Amino acid sequence: MTAGAGSDVFLALGDRGDELRLGAQAEHNRVDHTLTGKHDRTRVSGHTEYTIRSGSAAYTLGGRADYTNDFNFSPGSHAGLSLSLSKATQVKVNAGYTEHIPTFNQLYQPSHGAVDQVRGNPDLDKERIVSASLGLEHAVTEKVNVSASLFRTDSRDLIKYQRDSEDVSEPINIGRAYKQGIETGLKFGITKNTGVELSYILQETENKDNGMRLSYAPTHSGKLIFKTVLPFRPGWNGSPGGIPSSTPTRKIQKENAWIPI
Repeated sequence: MTAGAGSDVFLALGDRGDELRLGAQAEHNRVDHTLTGKHDRTRVSGHTEYTIRSGSAAYTLGGRADYTNDFNFSPGSHAGLSLSLSKATQVKVNAGYTEHIPTFNQLYQPSHGAVDQVRGNPDLDKERIVSASLGLEHAVTEKVNVSASLFRTDSRDLIKYQRDSEDVSEPINIGRAYKQGIETGLKFGITKNTGVELSYILQETENKDNGMRLSYAPTHSGKLIFKTVLPFRPGWNGSPGGIPSSTPTRKIQKENAWIPI
């Protein structure tokens, strides 16, 4: 069972278009399983982000703080720079720090002894991740946009799954690990309301505890997204002749999973 509430406020400051975002959220999760028992988690979080615009540059600073009754305080922060080299070209630089707490499934999921089972690990610690990226975006035409970015993440206590002697997968914390590589993208507008997005990632990873590659992190991966906006009528309103022009539209997105190559 999950119950919660949250709110975000956006404020426009000054004549340059500076923006301030403030937000807060509270959530309570409860699970009750016959094998692992009852578990509760209460989370309270707050976040802020401030964007400063100056000429062709935009600077972003942000921070967040999460508190949970089982993992206590988890901070996070990020900073970014977006610089317009021309009307069609932008350079973006980002860096950040975040902490991820384990999910209930990672902590308490029971194994029933069947083949290819997954078992939780109640001794997991939260992940600590430092990330950075440098990217370039260019609008070739009004309908075609290309991008490329270099990225790196360094993690402590990264949560990954390994199989034990009973062939059961169990999550563990990896002391140190990293991912680095390049991501390229292509956005193509077919019509005013329809478009396609393609992306490709080439990366290398390493578990620094044993010098091996990270599991479930393929060297090559790709993604295809098809987007369209279709007229949508939520209910019959008695209007003859089909859907009136004032009818709201619904955005439909079809996306495939990451495909290792």
